[in-house]
Amino acid sequence: MDTQQEKEEIFKKHLKAYEKRLVAFIDLQGFKDEIIKNHSSYSIGVVFSIFEYLRKLIKNDEWDLKVTIISDSIVISAKLQTYDDFLYFFYVCSAFAVPKIDDSFVAVRGGIAYGDLHHEDQIVFGPALVDAYDISEGKRKSDLLRIRMSKDTFDFLSNFCESKGILKAIVFPENNNKDFYFFNSWLYYFALKIISADSSDALLTGKSIKTIIDDLYRYYLWCNDNLEKYNDNIKLYNKYYYLLIDIIYSAQTIEKIYKSLVSAESVSILDKILSCLKKSKRDKKL
Repeated sequence: MDTQQEKEEIFKKHLKAYEKRLVAFIDLQGFKDEIIKNHSSYSIGVVFSIFEYLRKLIKNDEWDLKVTIISDSIVISAKLQTYDDFLYFFYVCSAFAVPKIDDSFVAVRGGIAYGDLHHEDQIVFGPALVDAYDISEGKRKSDLLRIRMSKDTFDFLSNFCESKGILKAIVFPENNNKDFYFFNSWLYYFALKIISADSSDALLTGKSIKTIIDDLYRYYLWCNDNLEKYNDNIKLYNKYYYLLIDIIYSAQTIEKIYKSLVSAESVSILDKILSCLKKSKRDKKL
């Protein structure tokens, strides 16, 4: 292919009208200071190698879903045509929601929006991305370490899913005003198995229930370690405190609703989280 032909092919890809797409902007927290200072380039490289491996797997699959990695941020988008498109979007969000460096995790914060977007190869832009970024990192951002969406996006997804029921099992109102909602990646796999037995088998692959609960417990311990570490820093302490609330709520929900899916060994792990809740003075605020 000559230079002019190659240029024309590139222009054909990107000089197009926007599509309506669901998009998530996910930002890994702590890269400006803590992670760069405390981890080797090898350790950080492992995380992004896993991300790139996942991105290539997604690129080669049958779904109309795209992933772009921009420094310490990840953009995921999907053109919603079927119910499985919706499920697969949140499946991929779950895969990127709990990254790990060495023996510790990395918190994420993100925004989800629906609207006009161009996403092709590594080029992504459009009003929907601006909205998702604004909810994650802009004027509408929260100090809470969550993947969030506006009420408008939640209402759109509710209508799209009709009576399927899964949305309310994985996305929860952030406050009584219900102006923002947040996605719980821990509960996604459980809700999928119970509510969406009619979905594609491909969506049920990946982590086992035991692995998810093991990770949940390690994440719980990591949050507690950060609460001790940042005991004198109110802003950071509050971030991990509310992240801990989400983890404990996840454990409570799994034990209450999804216990039939969980082995006796994993139930004992959930009980460890909940017994720590009862003993901790801090947890009285819950």
